[in-house]
Amino acid sequence: MFAEDLSLFFDTDDFADECVITGPDDFEATINVILDAVTEPVGIYGDTNVEASNHHFICSEDDLVDVKRGMTATVQGKDYTIARIAVDQVGVATVYLNK
Repeated sequence: MFAEDLSLFFDTDDFADECVITGPDDFEATINVILDAVTEPVGIYGDTNVEASNHHFICSEDDLVDVKRGMTATVQGKDYTIARIAVDQVGVATVYLNK
């Protein structure tokens, strides 16, 4: 596991935002995340592309204890559904979102 203090990367005084994750049985967790709301081209009909959103955030892997796919993540005042969680085995996770 990554031995550095990851809280420095996820400081809300710099780049991170506060995210509230809610789920069944009154589950609630507040974590610091770095939201990335990029778009990427998706090819349709051979030579035509449309831009599709690819919302996701990164956070400390330790902050995701008991967080599961299908829960709601609220960040920057917007609600998202957690679609997938990918951990990188060095302490950081990418959480993919559906709007």
